[in-house]
Amino acid sequence: MFRKLSLMALFAAAILPFSANAQLKYVEGQDYIVLETPIETTDKPKVIEFFWFGCPHCNNLRPAVNDWLKEGFPEGMEFEFIPAYIDSEMWQRPARAYYTMKALKLDLFDAYFEEIFTERNRGMLGSDSEIKAFFVRNGISSEDFDKAWNSFEVKQQLQRAENLFDKTGLDGVPAFVVNGKYIVHPAGDGKSAYGRSFDIIESLAK
Repeated sequence: MFRKLSLMALFAAAILPFSANAQLKYVEGQDYIVLETPIETTDKPKVIEFFWFGCPHCNNLRPAVNDWLKEGFPEGMEFEFIPAYIDSEMWQRPARAYYTMKALKLDLFDAYFEEIFTERNRGMLGSDSEIKAFFVRNGISSEDFDKAWNSFEVKQQLQRAENLFDKTGLDGVPAFVVNGKYIVHPAGDGKSAYGRSFDIIESLAK
């Protein structure tokens, strides 16, 4: 019995470093940041991507995030896009447009990026008239746009976005916040960098 227990103890000791190393696959301060105060509490594992429609890196990341959400996103985990909201019209107007889409139940997220980066319409970042014209081109009446754009619902969501982004202390995007307390920055553009970021996120969310 002693020999059997001894062998079991030796086996456990042998595999312990491997398990510990697996848990320490990613390093705090290098691969992710831990917030001293969580920006929110979550009942389920949750990922937030803070973005800006005018950000080229956010645009480059977008197809990979779409594929991840469709094909590889863990079951039971929640995901939310939140526009970074800072004191600049070129950040505030697109954020308002995003929540106007949500209020109108429109899936124009990709189309908005494409309008800026493919069609080169920079008016989408700061011109109310250009933003309204975009919605009208996509089947929304002028009246319905105005109602949603000026709605309490949209203003409430913008206030929440501003509050959460401010709590992160972030000064740039794209950035992911996991379970309200871990920040992950994609380390570069490209499939490999994005895949690594998603793996870090999934590891932290468990």
